[in-house]
Amino acid sequence: MEAFQGKRFNTYLNYVENVILL
Repeated sequence: MEAFQGKRFNTYLNYVENVILL
């Protein structure tokens, strides 16, 4: 469960970084 949440959080960070770069 923790690993799943960790990957979900990582994906969220990537999404935020992409938005900032755009």
